[in-house]
Amino acid sequence: MADFSIPGVSNRYRTDEVINRLVEVERIPLNRMEDSVTSYRNQAQIWRELNHGLSQLRDTARNLFSFQSPFGERRAVSGDERILTASVTREAVEGTLDLLVKSIATSDRFLSRPLDLDYSVPEGRYSFRVGDDEVRFNFRGGRLSSFVQTLNTRGEGIIRAHTVRDTMNSQTLMIESLKTGAGNFLSFHDAAEAFAENTGIIERALSG
Repeated sequence: MADFSIPGVSNRYRTDEVINRLVEVERIPLNRMEDSVTSYRNQAQIWRELNHGLSQLRDTARNLFSFQSPFGERRAVSGDERILTASVTREAVEGTLDLLVKSIATSDRFLSRPLDLDYSVPEGRYSFRVGDDEVRFNFRGGRLSSFVQTLNTRGEGIIRAHTVRDTMNSQTLMIESLKTGAGNFLSFHDAAEAFAENTGIIERALSG
């Protein structure tokens, strides 16, 4: 009996291969379009990265030649910053200056005569001045340690006091300004003036 073959059903005439090739031919335009889309996306990413890099380069160049440029900064260097410091502007001329420091600014310090350990500070309104700053407080009277504590609390950053045992039975009181300079001298007023005289911190000048 003769074999029957129906085109498109059996593979006697290699119809499967023909069909696959025809399909591949039809997909060629689609494959080309997909490749083009991928290429465009890659190019777009490259352009974005390039634009970002150019933007950063432009900002950096602007800072180099603008008032923000770090190359225009000036800096002052001191051989001993504990004694002298300085600040400069961009208009400063480069150079070296030699300064001779004859004396270092210190704060005013006053020391009392030896006082008994049970010394009592009188009641009163005490006033102290350091330059333009003034410290005032009312003291009800009492031990020297209480007076020192009150003075340090009210005069924080301006004036300071503390006691030192000089013998087994006596102590001395030191009061000092916390600001240096000729204009920041320490002075005593109101009850503080009499207290300073009685403890030997200051002496009244004799007239005549």
